[in-house]
Amino acid sequence: MYPEIFNDKNLQERLINEIIDYTHDVEPMNPGDKIYYPGERSAATRNKNIKDGIPVDKSIWKKIMELSA
Repeated sequence: MYPEIFNDKNLQERLINEIIDYTHDVEPMNPGDKIYYPGERSAATRNKNIKDGIPVDKSIWKKIMELSA
């Protein structure tokens, strides 16, 4: 979406929400799966990492700590 095309912020938000709702309402190919809009999972992962920290494999972290000693 180009903000300069839609000067009405409410219209922009409604259109974006309609697109997201439409995307989520599409029936997935595999039962139980979910359809995501582009970037949705990346945004969710980023938010989780900001909240909980970035997950690091314990064996890799141990090697990093050994290198820093």
